[in-house]
Amino acid sequence: MLRKSRGFTFTVIVTLGLGIGLNSAIFSMVDGLLLREPAVNNPDRIAMVAVSNQAKGWDRLPASPLEFKSWREQNQVFEDMSASRYADGILTGQGEPENVVTARVTANYFSLLGVSARLGRTFASEQDNVTQKFQAVISYDLWQRKFGADASILGKAVALNGQNYAVIGVMPPQFKFVFFPCDIWIPGSFEAEALLPQARQSRTLSVFALLKKGVSLKTAQTQIAAIFLRLPSASPSGERLGVNLIPIRDIAVNKNTHTAVLLLMWIVGFVLLIACTNIAGMFLARYAGRQTEFVVRAALEPAAGVSFGNSWLNVSCSLLEVGVSRCSHRSGP
Repeated sequence: MLRKSRGFTFTVIVTLGLGIGLNSAIFSMVDGLLLREPAVNNPDRIAMVAVSNQAKGWDRLPASPLEFKSWREQNQVFEDMSASRYADGILTGQGEPENVVTARVTANYFSLLGVSARLGRTFASEQDNVTQKFQAVISYDLWQRKFGADASILGKAVALNGQNYAVIGVMPPQFKFVFFPCDIWIPGSFEAEALLPQARQSRTLSVFALLKKGVSLKTAQTQIAAIFLRLPSASPSGERLGVNLIPIRDIAVNKNTHTAVLLLMWIVGFVLLIACTNIAGMFLARYAGRQTEFVVRAALEPAAGVSFGNSWLNVSCSLLEVGVSRCSHRSGP
């Protein structure tokens, strides 16, 4: 019947496909942003430390090297703190040159997040930056795309901005942040930058902190804000800046984005409901158009049943006659 009504079948399939496809796409986004846990250990204890400017409505400004150094040395609420600086780079030496996103990170970056390499290892937090200055960790996507998932990549050199780095590890595919995409991580220290005169004016660091067990986010923010206020001002216009601790679960979305994503989920759900209602209406209309056919079928079914019964009775009688005839033949003289 579906093959005989191709137009009707095509319309139903397309309507359901659009409704289900939209819902699947939006749910995948909601799952990635709101439902799925970040691919790190202790996500309830990891937070991003950012500078805020309430007057302008900014709550996620990067930190400066001086601020990071002061927080790291003077706080008593974090087990550890790490910093990273993102920039574009040119990767050469393997096919065509490629523009990649690089991150210069402190040696404890991966250990703070509690993430191990899929292949090889990450930077050793107990070693100084001089020892591992020219080592690199690459992302899973770059490993697949640029190096063909070659397991012998470890120890090989890659040229980044004209400088060779030895690959020591490949990160797992799930290690990625929505707003922090990265292809290559290299070690770096921001201690020397913290001593420069403009150490607080250049805010380029993304800072992560691991809270001590039992320390609340509010307590940690109060102490970090106090340290921040003791630093020399870096705002010539006199704007009052503050500190904002953002749980790692909330880094990808702010409150407005969270509300918008949920609203979008409700909208596409309503679209699916409309699609199902339309299909139900189409089936009702199709049924109404086939009422004559159903009446004819219902009228023919009893006759067909009687005919079938009579045929079966005739066959049974024939078989019985054959049996009696054979019996009579055997019992004869």
